[in-house]
Amino acid sequence: SPYQLKYNSSNITSVLFMKEDEYLISGDSKGRVTCWDYLTQKVLFTKIIKNVAIKNIINDGDGEGVVIHYKDGTFLLFNVEEEKTEVSEYTMEKSSSGVLADRNNNLLIYGNEKNKLVFRNLPYYTGSYLLNDSWIVPHLDIIKEIKFSKNTIQSIAISESNDLIALGTTNGSLIVYDILSGSECARIDISDTYTVQAIIFFKDDILVGLADNTIHRIQYD
Repeated sequence: SPYQLKYNSSNITSVLFMKEDEYLISGDSKGRVTCWDYLTQKVLFTKIIKNVAIKNIINDGDGEGVVIHYKDGTFLLFNVEEEKTEVSEYTMEKSSSGVLADRNNNLLIYGNEKNKLVFRNLPYYTGSYLLNDSWIVPHLDIIKEIKFSKNTIQSIAISESNDLIALGTTNGSLIVYDILSGSECARIDISDTYTVQAIIFFKDDILVGLADNTIHRIQYD
């Protein structure tokens, strides 16, 4: 039956399941990270790593940690099992959209306030690991940036095949970008007035939600 997980916290801004749905991780507007045992409904730990609002929490590759994305532009790799920070990367350019995880290519993908589409490394391992007698340290480095002249990216979605990204802009455009070839596939101006607030790939269509409360169906295949 439905139940509530309740803790003295500020506004919840992000939630995430990990460890095969055993743990639920939440982040709030004060920068607090809370880990719940989903089965027993108990708080395992709660801590403020950084006094800045959390925008997104994303699973890393091995399931031992999460990437925390803060409102000030910081990306932080946090080891949930050991309750410690492994890597922290700060950028002056804040994100304008949510952050996607492309696990096929180990990428974090998002739009930022400087009209750029950013590709950042998504670590597979939470901590350092030994490879050919050398210790490899995980990193969250920026791999590539693509500049759009006048389009601030407001919303973003990735196809089920992980080869296409759909971008919604503040000036009402939908841009479809091919991850593999690195090229723009299509650009559709849906509205001159309203921001594209939400996008989802659905079968052979892209569903686009605008700020005027309308939903548009775009065929892309």
